[in-house]
Amino acid sequence: MQPALFVFVFAYVLPRLGSHGGASPFAASHPGAISFSTILVPGLVAHPGVGFVVAHSTEDGIVVLGTEGEHRLRDGRVTGVDPLARYGPMAPAFVTRAAEMSEAPDLYVNSLVDDLDEVAAFEGLVGCHGGLGGWQDRAMLVHPTALRPPEGLVVGADAMHRVLVGWLEDLGHRQELRGKVTT
Repeated sequence: MQPALFVFVFAYVLPRLGSHGGASPFAASHPGAISFSTILVPGLVAHPGVGFVVAHSTEDGIVVLGTEGEHRLRDGRVTGVDPLARYGPMAPAFVTRAAEMSEAPDLYVNSLVDDLDEVAAFEGLVGCHGGLGGWQDRAMLVHPTALRPPEGLVVGADAMHRVLVGWLEDLGHRQELRGKVTT
């Protein structure tokens, strides 16, 4: 199933329209008006190609919304059916990490995972790069046995960068940068 393109577009446009607190310039200048989120969020959550929507709440912090429930990441409280259950035990940590990034959008929209463990791409040429769910988030790192394996799970590009830089340093490269550059 190919979800509507507007879902993909809003993930990129939304950071320019408001702020993480949900207070947009429009809402600030029009008290009592229907907010952008009260119209958009229920429609996104109900879309058949959307698995969940992540929003920032001033009261509850980061909240994951699904069609049958919600998951508050700050305290782990789940109401109804956990929208992250189908995405594996690391999903809350992965979503928290993504939602706390300075460049994160006000609303993070993640694709569904179907019965074949496949995810729906929001746009044919981009696919699911960086999304959560399905076989795509079960990566492996193949490396020569002479290099020390990473300690524990490598989560995110920044952690993978630290592993790769560590290997370069172990091999004698980047010596002039040690202690000068944070990895």
